[in-house]
Amino acid sequence: MELDDWAYLLRSALGLLVGVISGVLGLYFLYVILITIAVYSLSLLLFRVLFSGGAPLSKRFLITTGLAPYIFIWLASWILIYNLVH
Repeated sequence: MELDDWAYLLRSALGLLVGVISGVLGLYFLYVILITIAVYSLSLLLFRVLFSGGAPLSKRFLITTGLAPYIFIWLASWILIYNLVH
């Protein structure tokens, strides 16, 4: 698998995890947004550590690759779990 594939896969999994946790806890909307941004920011550090051994990674690649799947999977899972639990 290429680096792009890993980025999409890991960020999609993180989005699903954060969405499920946010839905189960039923937190206030602002807290959920802050948690989502914090986890995505931590994923930037994770990618820098995991994939820095090869070619140097650009900031644009780190920030944009996997952003859309992360947001959409997080939002879909959060809405679904929140409506099922509460």
